[in-house]
Amino acid sequence: MQSHASALVLEDNKHMRFLLTQLLQNLEVARIDAVGSTSDARAHLECLSYDFALVDVGLSGESGLDFLRALRLTPDHPARRMPVIIVSGQNQMGVIKSARDAGADAFLTKPISEAMLARGVRQVLETPRRYIETDTYFGPDRRRRDDPGYDGPERRKSDDWYI
Repeated sequence: MQSHASALVLEDNKHMRFLLTQLLQNLEVARIDAVGSTSDARAHLECLSYDFALVDVGLSGESGLDFLRALRLTPDHPARRMPVIIVSGQNQMGVIKSARDAGADAFLTKPISEAMLARGVRQVLETPRRYIETDTYFGPDRRRRDDPGYDGPERRKSDDWYI
């Protein structure tokens, strides 16, 4: 793991926030700021930069996906391209697709192990996907691989996709 990395944790449950912080410390993340609300997260992002963020879906008040969507769709936001790993206690395909469509770089299902978190963090830091922008979406390219054998017009129409 990159021992100089910095992370923002947005989780409203104080026990889960503590656990995620501990796991990141075990991965030798150098700076970890953990907050319990989207307003606190926004305040941190106004004055600090992070290498990545862990954002819970089920926050009280504004959801983690609404927070991410607003971040991605604000053209001049300094953290617009910050990798975001969504964490959720739900792993239904609808939740995963919603995270993908909001602009998530990765998705982890609770309970989260240290190995699972390490893979997710390594993925977003060491092999980031390029970001794309359309009229309704800004975020990482949803395709994990480029198939040079495919020359059809609608490469992104398939629902066979996982974040």
